[in-house]
Parts: sequence; C-alpha cells; structure tokens
Amino acid sequence: YPATAEPDQVTLTWASDPKTTQAVQWRTSTEVTQGAVRYRMKKTAGAELADKWITVAAQTTPLVNHNTVNDPIVHRHSVNLIGLEPATTYEYEVGDGSVTDWTLPFEFTTAPDKTTPFKFIYMGDAQNGLDMWGKLVKNAYAEEPDAAFYIMAGDLVNKGNERADWDQLFQNAKGVFDHRVLVPTIGNHEVQGDKGPWMYLELLDLPKNGPEDVTPERAYSFTYGNVLLISLDANVEP
Repeated sequence: YPATAEPDQVTLTWASDPKTTQAVQWRTSTEVTQGAVRYRMKKTAGAELADKWITVAAQTTPLVNHNTVNDPIVHRHSVNLIGLEPATTYEYEVGDGSVTDWTLPFEFTTAPDKTTPFKFIYMGDAQNGLDMWGKLVKNAYAEEPDAAFYIMAGDLVNKGNERADWDQLFQNAKGVFDHRVLVPTIGNHEVQGDKGPWMYLELLDLPKNGPEDVTPERAYSFTYGNVLLISLDANVEP
C-alpha cells in the first residue's frame, strides 16, 4: 500500500487524559511536508450550526524502512488535541493545513468525567491473516458502534519492523480506528531484531507515564471512567 499525497492510515490513540485530549496520527507521501487537524464539536439534533473549526498543526516526521522497496520513506503526521470537553463527540478532518485540502470528517468521543457504563472491544494476536481480521474488527464496530475503544493485546502484526505489515493492519482497520481509539500493547512480534519495537513506537502516540527505567510508551496506563487500564510490555527484561 504505497503512500500518496492523500492522507490515509488515520488512527486515534490517547497520549494523555482521555477526558480532555485526543491523539491523531496519519501518513502521506513525502511530497506532503506538513499536516494539521481541524476539529469542532459535532452538530447535535436541534442545533443550528456546529462550532467553528479549530486547527492544530501536526508534527511531521519521516518513517524510513528500506524493506519496503517501492515506497521506503513516508511522512507520519501526529497531533495531540488538548483542552477538550469530557463526554463530548467531536468531528475532525486531517490535511496539510491549507484552506481546502481536508479529508471528509471522522469523529471521536472523549471519556466521561464521572462513573458511567461503557463498553470496549478486546482483541489479541491480529498478526496473520489481517484481511480476515479486518472483517472481524469491522463486524465488531457494526455490532457495537458505541464501544469506546479497542484494546489490542500484543502481536498486532507479524513482523513489527516491516512497514508492509503495518500498512496491511491500518488498511484493514480503515473506518474503525479513525472513529474509535486504538489501545495497543507490545507483543513479541512487535519486537523484531536488535532495534526493538522502534516502528511501533514511531507509528503510535501513547502515554509516556510508565516506569522510569522502561522506554516511554512501551508501558503506560490511563483511566477511563472508573477503570484504570495498564498496558505492560512483557518483552522488557528486568
């Protein structure tokens, strides 16, 4: 799946408090040198107009992987939106920050600021057969559209430092992870070779609140409603 000037692989994660922040990542080809997210509260029934768009510039970095012969360098764009309202649905678009170059709207919903029932989807070992996994995750979204987030408990892909595997994952998650938050954990297949899970860490923006002696984002935690969720990387040697 070669990158183009059109944004793709749009993915929601959390890098901080789910009540008031939302991280967004996507990719383009290298001809696009900057990115941005614009967002606003989603129009509700009876409301005359949605709020005006708020635009936030992205951090843009190259992702280099020469195992991908036809497309070895892409640009990854990442934004962490802050100051959001709890329990609120927003619509957002990604682009290069120009007046007209934006995707169609996606959406996300912030976490509640009080104890309230919620649902989430739990999955493990997508790894192989990502086309079949794509059908599974889309069926889950169709049956439980209100599920707040999707936990993937390790082995998201088979070869964690080969971008072709991640391209397949994001391609098959299109329409889901751009609307609902991905909550990943590192499995042994994300740790490929001597460099560790470097591609996982470059692709995803996650909380940096793990133990001091563990590389940031390899272990993290966050609170959603009345639940504390902890993501641990079992590959880290004591």
